[in-house]
Amino acid sequence: SSGINAEYGHPEFDGYTQGTLIKQASVVLLGYPLGVPMDDDVRRNDIIEYEKCTDKGPGMTYSMYSIGMLELGQLETAEQLFKVQFKNLRPPFRIWNEYPYAVGCTNFLTAVGGFLQSLLYGYLGARVFEQFLQINPHVMPDCSNVTYTGVSYK
Repeated sequence: SSGINAEYGHPEFDGYTQGTLIKQASVVLLGYPLGVPMDDDVRRNDIIEYEKCTDKGPGMTYSMYSIGMLELGQLETAEQLFKVQFKNLRPPFRIWNEYPYAVGCTNFLTAVGGFLQSLLYGYLGARVFEQFLQINPHVMPDCSNVTYTGVSYK
């Protein structure tokens, strides 16, 4: 697209003013799960720039930012973004909520799905292709090892 800027990445939409508040991860979905080929600098800038102007919104947002940073090998940033997800857990039963601090929909399945994706596609690094399953694992924060049971591909 002619709107791609290496410094800021992809525009949210035609006419988007960089830095304008956005609700949730959208542009970063180009990298994962869509797998649109792009330069690592553009991918990184998409995540960095949109994380700055996200309204700290829906539970799936930070899982997508974390997955992107793991793909880029930015492990410390990925860990920080991964841990933001836990603000969406609602006491006393730690049910996933739409927004942090018990605001919005309760038992928000999109947040649960985002969290699971951050484990499988982020920290396990799984990518499913037509002919093969690719694994590029990273150890999760505060863990010395992780075991994924029941992962098979035929």
